[in-house]
Amino acid sequence: MKNHPDADGILYICGPLFQYMIVNMITGILMETVWSYSPGRQVPAGIAAAESYSILGVWSYLCLIIPAGAGCLCVRREAGRSLAWCRRHRIPAADLPTGALSVLFVAVICLSLGINFLVSLVSGHSGVSSGLAAALPGTAGFVLAALVYGIYMPFIEEILFRGILFSRMKEVLTRRRSDEAFGTQAAGTDMRDEWTAVMISAALFGLYHGAVLQGIYAFVMGLVFAVAYGYTGRFSVPWGLHGACNLCILLLQRTDRYQAICTPAWTAAFFVLAAAGFYTVWRLQKNA
Repeated sequence: MKNHPDADGILYICGPLFQYMIVNMITGILMETVWSYSPGRQVPAGIAAAESYSILGVWSYLCLIIPAGAGCLCVRREAGRSLAWCRRHRIPAADLPTGALSVLFVAVICLSLGINFLVSLVSGHSGVSSGLAAALPGTAGFVLAALVYGIYMPFIEEILFRGILFSRMKEVLTRRRSDEAFGTQAAGTDMRDEWTAVMISAALFGLYHGAVLQGIYAFVMGLVFAVAYGYTGRFSVPWGLHGACNLCILLLQRTDRYQAICTPAWTAAFFVLAAAGFYTVWRLQKNA
């Protein structure tokens, strides 16, 4: 496969992300314009309050789903190429032994819950998940929220920040290091390149979320998702981890269990469980 003409520059690394954000923003503006001129924005006087709430809730989800989908479609080719490159250049001998992947999922979920509870205890806010999760009431609303926040948005965000950004940064760093060694270095990625790509992609992931609390949470989780992707070369791993964390928070909030267990004791317990889980995965991988 031929290299991109600017395959060593910042535009090659971040260009798809900029393209996604521009298409996302334009599509969102167009949708808001359509809504502002639509007679449907004026709820008829005889309609029930619950039905009015549902109409606005569905529109809120559409304003999230459609712009994100349009932006992702525009970068699908870049995503396919980057995913293929990362599969070929994962960290050597990084296959997780039987059971380690399950332990990793539990550890990451515990870390996510611990950070959410800590944010709630410090700031008084109910975690760092989106308020759109409560946009629609009832079972149908929960199913829609689970599909959007547990599958759809994690897929798009992982495609952008791990599938494209992280992979392309590794690719550029690997190529430059190989060029500096006059082609004598093996094709594998140097660990310095790996961690540089992990840190920068996680930092951009945090900045992408905007708000300080969400940004800090996204940065920490972005570190974990990028490391998991770099070791396995399997996109399904960070996508699954991301979705599982979102679904756990959503489930706790929709069942009103979030505040009940948001205590210092539970927070500390989740951090301890996360640390124990990561240590177990490391030992299993090391002894494999």
